[in-house]
Amino acid sequence: MLADSSALLVILCVLPVLAYCLLGWRAYAALSKGRNTAEPDGQNVPISIVIPFRDELENLRQNMPRWSELLEGNPMAELLWVDDHSTDGGMEWLKSVDRHRRMKILSSAGEGKSAATDRGVKESRYDLLALTDADWIFWR
Repeated sequence: MLADSSALLVILCVLPVLAYCLLGWRAYAALSKGRNTAEPDGQNVPISIVIPFRDELENLRQNMPRWSELLEGNPMAELLWVDDHSTDGGMEWLKSVDRHRRMKILSSAGEGKSAATDRGVKESRYDLLALTDADWIFWR
C-alpha cells in the first residue's frame, strides 16, 4: 500500500512541473515569432535606444550630432525620443531639425519618466533595449 501511495505522490508532483515547462516553452516560441530577431553583423547589433525627455532642449541640441553618429555607425539601431510633456520647445525642435530616418519622436500619454519609457519600449522594434536620458553623453 505504501509503494502505491509513493508512486502516486511522485506522479502528482512531476506532472505539474512538466506541464509548466511545456507551457513556458510554447509561450516563448509564440512570443519569438512576433519580434524582429535580426542577426548581428560584426559590431552591428539590433538595438532600440529609448530616450524619455522633459524640458531638455539644450541637451537635445548639444547631443543630437552624437546620436546621429551612433545611428550611422550601426545600421541596425533605432532611437526613440519620447516627450514627457516638455514645455521648453524640445518636441518642436526635434520635429524641425533634419534628423536620422531611424529616429522616432513619440509623445507620452501618461505623465512621468516611467510612462514615457513604457511608451518607447512598446514602440521599439528590437528585443535588445537601452534606456537612457537626454542629458547622457556617450564617448567613443
